[in-house]
Amino acid sequence: MATLPNPHRESWPRERAGYEDRRTVAYAGDTTRLRIGINWIAWEIRLASLVAAAGMIWAVRIITSNRAGLETLWQTRGPLEICAFGLLMWMHAKWQVSTKLR
Repeated sequence: MATLPNPHRESWPRERAGYEDRRTVAYAGDTTRLRIGINWIAWEIRLASLVAAAGMIWAVRIITSNRAGLETLWQTRGPLEICAFGLLMWMHAKWQVSTKLR
């Protein structure tokens, strides 16, 4: 019984690499965790983001209260420092992710 040629198949020679009709084996990755426990760096990133967001919310509240403006923000202690502290915490966590100490 003769087979009809497939119109969707290119006419490359069978010897060429990558054009065979063989099934490829799919390898599953290693599913074991290297370290079991709490990922403290991820929690530090989350906490730092929340602290910075709290500082921004506080700053917006001061700016918009009674149409005070930016002058009141510069005179009020707290929101900018909190926001800066959250940013420093976030940068420290990202630094820990990017470096490996020996």
